[in-house]
Amino acid sequence: MNASETLLREILRELQKQTEILERIDRNLPQTDDLDPSEAERRKSFRQDLDQLRETLQKQKQEFRIESISANDPES
Repeated sequence: MNASETLLREILRELQKQTEILERIDRNLPQTDDLDPSEAERRKSFRQDLDQLRETLQKQKQEFRIESISANDPES
């Protein structure tokens, strides 16, 4: 494994940790319908951002796995 692969793995691990922290925050937010409109909008935006982060992280992990397999496969 070269230095760039090592760095990418480290970045992906850190992103995963940050995502897990954000998910914990989301779970700990009170689930109530009694929110003022601005707070409701902030939470909606937060959850959309969190969903996008999860999706991006999954895509990056998948791309990294594919690239790693291709780099290790003498047939490709």
